Amino acid sequence: MGLNDTPVSERIQIAFFGCTNAGKSSLINAFTGQDVSVVSEKKGTTTDPVLKTMELGDLGPVAVIDTPGLGDDTDIGHLRVKRTQEIFARADIAVVVIDANDIFKTLGDSRDDSAAKEDALKRLELVKEFQGKCRQAGKPYVTISPKARL
Repeated sequence: MGLNDTPVSERIQIAFFGCTNAGKSSLINAFTGQDVSVVSEKKGTTTDPVLKTMELGDLGPVAVIDTPGLGDDTDIGHLRVKRTQEIFARADIAVVVIDANDIFKTLGDSRDDSAAKEDALKRLELVKEFQGKCRQAGKPYVTISPKARL
């Protein structure tokens, strides 16, 4: 059986998690070198997990999975959260994606926009809670900010 014939269930599952519009889909597209996920400025573009099988260096056959955003408070957000939890349960490795530029820019803004700051703090807390969930489950994870500007 060739590497391309490896069933998804036997591949290392690498899942990307983060708040809406953190850059998960764009990162997966760059990581795979293909347009795997739809990318938009609109929050909640990824409504269901998107899976791409590929070969990854010494790891061999892997499945890369894009997930809906954490903390989705839309009408059907609870369904997206449920699907994301299902992916978390089967993921071997979690990639936690955060838009640190946006969060810290908002928190450091001198204007008194308490709603924006509250939202930024909520997103930061969601990421921290998710990292804790990874640690508690013994799931290896890495946190990255693909939109970081130097």
